[in-house]
Amino acid sequence: MISHRHDPSRPATPGPRTLRSRPTHKIPDRPGRHPDPQSREFDWASYEELVKDIYEALGRAQGVTIECWGRRCTVRVAGGVPRQVDVLTRHVVGERMYRTAISCKWWNERVDVAHVSDFALTVQDAQLSKGVIVSKMGFTVPATNLARAKGIELVELRNPLDADWEGSITHVQGEIVYCPPPEFRYSLSMTKPGIDPRRRECQGRPIHFATSPDQLVITEPGMQSTTLLQQARSAFPDVVDGAEFAIDFQRGTTLTMLGDEDHPAYGAFLQRVTVQIRVPVPLRTEIEVNAADHIYMIMESLLDGRRFNITSDGEIIELS
Repeated sequence: MISHRHDPSRPATPGPRTLRSRPTHKIPDRPGRHPDPQSREFDWASYEELVKDIYEALGRAQGVTIECWGRRCTVRVAGGVPRQVDVLTRHVVGERMYRTAISCKWWNERVDVAHVSDFALTVQDAQLSKGVIVSKMGFTVPATNLARAKGIELVELRNPLDADWEGSITHVQGEIVYCPPPEFRYSLSMTKPGIDPRRRECQGRPIHFATSPDQLVITEPGMQSTTLLQQARSAFPDVVDGAEFAIDFQRGTTLTMLGDEDHPAYGAFLQRVTVQIRVPVPLRTEIEVNAADHIYMIMESLLDGRRFNITSDGEIIELS
């Protein structure tokens, strides 16, 4: 038999391309290593270091390592003369070693044909496997044509522009609402079997249990066993804050605990369960995401069209 009452006063990403689901590469976590490219602290040396870190991350899976970088990084050309390069990588495939020179240009103008010509000559004289020029502002048309003829790869690594966001959703604002599960509070009236079986039904009293309701098993005569939580949900399926109800059981109904036969109430005869429902207040969190704030740099290869977003967290995400 069920009785209940309720208190009515209680209130009831960039560019038209799409991002892959995961970052393809990750720059080693070095907080504060790369300053804001829009700030005065970011200079040509910062640019070289960023390029070095990006190529190190991109080639890590293929065994690419940084041989040297910076002012002291040199290669030997004809006659053993040293020539400075900004970044030099190496990796081994089988018995053959491949070395790639990277020229980094944090210039406020496009790279012209003269630099491409000089750099291509260095790559050739030093017998390097490959040459790459990375530029902030891009390349002139003659420089691009010469690079293709000489087999020099051209890459733009630059700040994001407004044009990069055309056709994309850049600002998301919303609210996350977490609704905690309802709380069921139980009070049980029961009798514990004693030495004298005649006294089993005269010791009834309400008891509050700390045991989880899904661990309390109720067995009525001739019926299948159920947990106390199942009984409560079946008796009052509508979860309403402040609701209170009682479940009466037929004579001979027993209470047991899953995995706890030593519990003092194990095997007691159960007469009534009183249940109170409390619905916690939902937890609300406002969120606001501006995609542009998370993009540190944009990198694009002019040779094969591959494009990457470099995030402020050091993630390198390839766009498809």
